Amino acid sequence: MSGIVPVTVSVQWVSVLPPKLNGICSAVGVRTLLSVLSAAKVEDYTPDEIGVGGPYDVCEAGRYWCWDAMFLASQENGARVLQQLLQVCAQAQTDRYQMGERYDMNYVYYNTGADAARNWHGAKQYYEYPNVWIYVFVCLYLGVRRGFDCDLELSPLFQNGSVTLAQYGVAFTVTEGKVTEIRNLGDRPLTVLLPRENRTVTV
Repeated sequence: MSGIVPVTVSVQWVSVLPPKLNGICSAVGVRTLLSVLSAAKVEDYTPDEIGVGGPYDVCEAGRYWCWDAMFLASQENGARVLQQLLQVCAQAQTDRYQMGERYDMNYVYYNTGADAARNWHGAKQYYEYPNVWIYVFVCLYLGVRRGFDCDLELSPLFQNGSVTLAQYGVAFTVTEGKVTEIRNLGDRPLTVLLPRENRTVTV
């Protein structure tokens, strides 16, 4: 991962990490959406709910990736979160950033004919992946989140770099995993929680 850092993020979202990320940053825009996973009780499904594939419940891939990345972030496993981001970028680049709905059943279904030629099956230009990607990148890997008792929380998962996010009104620098500088880009005071240090600062 030595070629990954330092991290620099511009307000246009395009000069971030390795060049592979540039395309998807430009393509997805800046709106975030956290998808919600509901646990299914498949043993109670009626025949009308089961369909032709049997009594399994398939979760759309963006949702379980979101939850998996949230768990990894809770463990401060930044290297793995970054690996996931790059993996999705590689697939997006292969698909010319026209991402489609995908379920994790390629090993059973969708493995013949035209279906076998692509890595997704369902709605074309599916919005969930770019939205989840933005959430995982900004809120988990960069660690910038709206707070409840503060304006922002900063919990970056990278070790060294600088981030500027005009949409959040903040710029900050990370050195050896610690936030060492915070700049307010707005015109009013900004309260920032640093959870790892258990303190709040006003800038």
